Amino acid sequence: MPKIRPARTAEEAALTPVSEPVTIELTDPPIQVAAESSAASVTAPPPVEQAPETEAPNPLQKQLDDLKAAEALSRAQAAEAQRQTAEAIRIANEHANTAARAEVAEEQALYNETVNAIAAAKADGDKAQTDYAVAMEAQDYAAAAEAQRRMSTASAYLARYEDNKAYLDQRRETLKTEQPRQQQRTQPQLTVDQYIDTMHQLSPSQKSWLKSHPDAMTDPVKNNGLGWAHHKAVKAGIAIDTPEYFAALESELGYRSADAALEPAIERKGNSMPVSAPVQRSAPSPTGGAAAPTRVELTPEQREHARISGVDEVTYARGVLRLREAKASGHYGEQR
Repeated sequence: MPKIRPARTAEEAALTPVSEPVTIELTDPPIQVAAESSAASVTAPPPVEQAPETEAPNPLQKQLDDLKAAEALSRAQAAEAQRQTAEAIRIANEHANTAARAEVAEEQALYNETVNAIAAAKADGDKAQTDYAVAMEAQDYAAAAEAQRRMSTASAYLARYEDNKAYLDQRRETLKTEQPRQQQRTQPQLTVDQYIDTMHQLSPSQKSWLKSHPDAMTDPVKNNGLGWAHHKAVKAGIAIDTPEYFAALESELGYRSADAALEPAIERKGNSMPVSAPVQRSAPSPTGGAAAPTRVELTPEQREHARISGVDEVTYARGVLRLREAKASGHYGEQR
């Protein structure tokens, strides 16, 4: 089978079906040399001032800007989630304190009512005892019997009220012992799983994935990178809550070995290795330094990503090389 010649232009790359990889041959634009005029007598026209050409937008820079914006959005969302959690805890504590105050007020009212009832029962007993003595002195035996009945009733009520007061006194002593302990309690601390459950903007599958990767919440580096990893996966056309989506997150956050280049990390059946953009051949450097790569093989996924980004395969391939050079020189490290 004859070897397919690498594509040098976007038109040549378009001839290869999008479902197949394509090799891009990057060539420097030809240097145009102005021809000297053979007629010395002809006077050259004065130079015409031209408006400065605007630099074409760099797709790589645009993607870096998008990632930075996604990281800022992730931080804002994390801060908002923490604020909502703190607010929920504050409201819960306020409700608990209100209920506790209401319980204390109700118990105090019951205690006061019991004390007043004891006083009333004693007064009724004393009055009945006085009436009994007067009735016996007057030999009014019917009135004496009635007064005796009232004394018995008052005595029964008095015994019951005193029992209630003894119970309430014991409870008050118990509360005095427990109150300092309650005042020493600090604001309840949520576990990672409990905190994830408060993030109502997440789907059940996203919460489950976070619970299986708790360091994505506790590790500041991974937590900051989680937002732009999500943004990158969505921009690459990966549906949320799919196995490919979570595989892309795992690749970006370092749970899987991956080449953090421009292509999205998509899990393939039977092969979990991420797709990278291999450099096939290098051209000699005119300065005698390290050779600059001139061929880049783009996978079907990378070609689709280029189409979504609105650039042709040749421009996308140049972006891949620029990204690799930036990474090699230490200017494009892990997002923090």
